[in-house]
Amino acid sequence: MLAEYKKYRKASVEFHSKVVETEQISRETIEDAAKLLGFMQNGRMVLNSDRTIDILFDFLIYDYQIDGKKVIEKFQDNYQHENKIEKELLSAMLNSYTSFFLVEKITEQKVQLYDLINENRIDNFIDLNLIKTGRENLMIFLRLLKFQNFSMTSGVPFVFTDTSAEKLLSEYKNRKKGILLVDDDIKSFIACKKMYDEKGSPTFYKKIK
Repeated sequence: MLAEYKKYRKASVEFHSKVVETEQISRETIEDAAKLLGFMQNGRMVLNSDRTIDILFDFLIYDYQIDGKKVIEKFQDNYQHENKIEKELLSAMLNSYTSFFLVEKITEQKVQLYDLINENRIDNFIDLNLIKTGRENLMIFLRLLKFQNFSMTSGVPFVFTDTSAEKLLSEYKNRKKGILLVDDDIKSFIACKKMYDEKGSPTFYKKIK
């Protein structure tokens, strides 16, 4: 299963780039998304790390809307997949969702997560970073992509350690209420990003190549 995961993880990075290049996302659109996420200072984008760039483009691809459609949905309208992996990736991306997850168990092969919002268990989640450097009882906001044999993140986890699940979800819901936008997915990502900026654990979830 790990070999399959690595193949799909590598393909997903390349496919995300293909989505951005194909849709030719304008500078104005990127700046608008950056403003929503708090990446604009004095009228200029401030993207001071690879992670901030990853966060911005994850939001752009999956949540941000152009003419009433998410970027990944617009991409689907005119794209013909080149192989089986691309077909499965596109399907998983279109059906992906974000939630807060509790890390229940970590083994050498996979992670068992509990979805705190939807109240269900994910038994076949794979993330090498989490397997090698994480620990049980972490709470993570992530975008889940499901495949036949496993699930994985889109690549931008937000980790929280110094709070309870009850307090985390309560603040998350209150923050969403204060965001005056219509789309629930956009509100969810913005609310979590702001919480992460203030209370997240950026150094806990180390990056493993």
